Amino acid sequence: MGHNLLIAALVFSSISIAGLLIGGLTRNRAVLFCARASVFIALGLVTAATAYMVHLLLSHNFAFEYVAEYTSRDMSPLYLVSALWAGNLGALLLWTWLISAVGALLVITSRERDREISPYATAFVMVTLVFLVSLMVFVKNPFGLISPVPDEGLGLSPLLKNIVMLLHPPVIMAGYAGFTVPFALAFAALLTGKLDNDWLISARRWTLVSWLLLGAGIIMGAWFSYTGLGAGSYWHWEPVENVSLIPWLSATAFLHSITIQKKRGAFKVWSMLLIILTFGVVIFSTFLNRSDVIASGNTFSKSTFGPPFLGFLAVVMFISLVLVFLRRHRLEGKLQVESLASREGTFLLTNLLLIVSSVTVLFGTIFALLNTGARALPVSQTVRFFNVVDVPIFVAVILLAGISTTTGWRRTSWRSLGRSLLWPFAAAVVLGLVLFLFKLRSWYAIVAFAACCFVPFAVVTEWVKSTRARHRSRGENYFKAFTGLIWSDKTRHGGHIVHIALIMIAVGIIGSSAYSASKEASLMPGQSMNVGGYTLVYDKLSYDPTPGRLIFTADISIYRNTKLIGELKPVTYFDRSFNGGVNT
Repeated sequence: MGHNLLIAALVFSSISIAGLLIGGLTRNRAVLFCARASVFIALGLVTAATAYMVHLLLSHNFAFEYVAEYTSRDMSPLYLVSALWAGNLGALLLWTWLISAVGALLVITSRERDREISPYATAFVMVTLVFLVSLMVFVKNPFGLISPVPDEGLGLSPLLKNIVMLLHPPVIMAGYAGFTVPFALAFAALLTGKLDNDWLISARRWTLVSWLLLGAGIIMGAWFSYTGLGAGSYWHWEPVENVSLIPWLSATAFLHSITIQKKRGAFKVWSMLLIILTFGVVIFSTFLNRSDVIASGNTFSKSTFGPPFLGFLAVVMFISLVLVFLRRHRLEGKLQVESLASREGTFLLTNLLLIVSSVTVLFGTIFALLNTGARALPVSQTVRFFNVVDVPIFVAVILLAGISTTTGWRRTSWRSLGRSLLWPFAAAVVLGLVLFLFKLRSWYAIVAFAACCFVPFAVVTEWVKSTRARHRSRGENYFKAFTGLIWSDKTRHGGHIVHIALIMIAVGIIGSSAYSASKEASLMPGQSMNVGGYTLVYDKLSYDPTPGRLIFTADISIYRNTKLIGELKPVTYFDRSFNGGVNT
């Protein structure tokens, strides 16, 4: 049944592509209506196939290979549902459903201004859907049967039995799916030659939502890494982590670029190349995660999807870049960057740094993957490479985020810029001196903390100056002047708020990276160890047997100068099926 639903979805998706292209060329409303109806029918069929898989998982139907491989009778309903994205086939089915939903949402949300490019954009989303459904129809069927039917399944990997993993993979995939739309809109604009700024409005909204989803997924992944893998770290620069960071960085650059394009008519080529790069790395990320290239604790299983993904990526990138080349004269911006001391200049520098960081992470990840087997690089060596190269780039981006708040369009005099940055710079220097006086001797952490202090002070300084000017010119009270200021340019000031939020995350990362303390020791009950000025006393170990696993809990007392200040209860699970443990 599930396979037949996918075949039907493939048929209606193909019909929708033909109808959208013909309707877009002829402006025949009847054809466009039928094509759009086919988009919704395809969504319904993929939804039915996905729901059928969830039903098989919940009902322990071990006659199906996927169910037998990723579930067992002792799993709770929540983990049975999460088994949908535990393996390559289930995750591919979920991503296919998300793409079909994105296609239907694009039809629903298309505005009058998008009427010329909307059919072509929707057609590309459906081309992506056809590609994904074809993998499951012709390459590997997620509804394959096995014989003889086992009495019990293998169960879920212990690594995935974590509450965070109920949300992390689908949120990441939702972000990936969402990036299909801004790319499709850009592709349609290139195809039709309608290269004004109308497509940017819808593209920006879709990009913002997808960027937020991907960012939330990255944070969830960091939390899972910290609590589930038990290594005491939330980021390891592993390939699985890197491939989600790369499109997030390029999408950040794209959001900056389209802001300038919309305001000043510049950076048109940049915007096109950045969204092409973002979609390309999304497909490449999926290729790495859905093939056997990555040998990581976070990967799921081996598959044969690698070559088709690379082929799809190559074709899409080639056609897109050819279209950019053919439309290059239409993409020339009306304005050029006149000075680096301008908002255009700081945005350009920020974009360059973000792209350098993206490319560095991408090629560093590929290089690490190629050096496997006997030539495998030590983990410490790869981590050091990313830290040495990317951390200074991120600090420079933080500084530019502060500088950009005080620059104006086209050109700002260096003297005026210096006056605007005087107080934020002074605050950053004072913070650095205070940290040094408190005996924080890590110089790169002090510099990074000072840079982080610079941004909110620059934003607040600009807000105070602009609010006072609005108060004097309009006679508004300060509260009304401030809210009116924010509302008058929501894009700009919303960006300032986002920058402050990212600075808060950066402060946490810097502090935990530079001043964390770790130590390993084997203790018997009653023995203790000292870590970072604290004394940890191992009291006892208890365990609780459950049908699927043993739960071990250690009781640890924490002392500071012989005074009891708290207790810890770290837990580890020993999975009976996989003979492995997971720490929390």
